[in-house]
Amino acid sequence: MEKKTFIDKIKDMFSEVEQSNDEEVKMIYYTTKEGVEVKIPEGSELAEGTPIVVVTEEGESPAPAGEHIIEDKVITVDEAGVIVSVADVEESLKVWFAHYCRKNRTNMSTMLRFLISSLRDESYVKEEKEQE
Repeated sequence: MEKKTFIDKIKDMFSEVEQSNDEEVKMIYYTTKEGVEVKIPEGSELAEGTPIVVVTEEGESPAPAGEHIIEDKVITVDEAGVIVSVADVEESLKVWFAHYCRKNRTNMSTMLRFLISSLRDESYVKEEKEQE
C-alpha cells in the first residue's frame, strides 16, 4: 500500500468518527411522580437495560439507584443509572401489601377492612388535612 493511500484511509476513518460524534442523540423526556425531569434515548423504552438520566438546572447525571415512579410504572434503577426492572404501580402495591401482611402476621382481609374503615372515618381524614 502506498504511503499516501494509507494516510488518506486514516484521515477518512477520523473524519467518520468526528461526524458520528457531532450527531445529536434525540431524547424522550419524562417527569417522575416527585416532579424530577428524566430522559432516555429516543427509540428506547422504559425497559430493562435502558440508561436513564436526571436533568436539572445544574446539568445532567445518571438517575440515582432506587425506585422511581414514571407514568404509572415503578422503575428500579441500579448504581450506574440503568433500569433493572419495570413494574406496574398497582401490581407493585399488591406485592408490597402482601409482603407487609406476611411480615406483620396480619390477615390481608383484616388489614383491608381496617384501611377501608380508616378511610371512611371522617375524623381521621380531618386530622390528615390539618397536619398538611
